[in-house]
Parts: sequence; C-alpha cells; structure tokens
Amino acid sequence: MAEFPLETVAAGLRLRMEVRGVELRFAYAVGVNGEWQPVARVFDATACGDWVSPHSNFTGTFWGLCCQDLATRDAWAGFSGFEYQAL
Repeated sequence: MAEFPLETVAAGLRLRMEVRGVELRFAYAVGVNGEWQPVARVFDATACGDWVSPHSNFTGTFWGLCCQDLATRDAWAGFSGFEYQAL
C-alpha cells in the first residue's frame, strides 16, 4: 500500500499499470511532467481474469480504478481521466 501526503496529491498524482504476459507492474508520477516511479513489487496478472471461477468460461480481463481513505474514511478521490493503450 502506498501513502502520499496531501501536498503531493494536490499537485496531481498519475497512476500507471502495465501488463506484459502474466506480469502486472504499477508506477506513479507526481504532476503533469513528473517522472514515472516504479513500484518495486511485480504482481501476478492472472488473478485479474475471470478464469478463476469454476462456473464460467473466460470472458476477458477487467480493469478499473479504486481509491480508499483507510485512515479517516472521510476523504474522496476525483479522477480526471482513464486511458487504455494496447502495447
């Protein structure tokens, strides 16, 4: 889990996710021109598909955004955009 000070978030926080094969990698950048900072951990992308269910056929992999205030539960997040780009 990553935590960012309010000043950082106010400057604009960009998030990126990249999937190559079964590897899922995340990165973040602060501000419009900030450099991408990779998250060190590499995740298993196979858990993002619905083939884990024994009662369904594979229909694809689904992506979305979620942000939670786990500390005080009174903050919200606004997203200015979502871009999907096939590699």
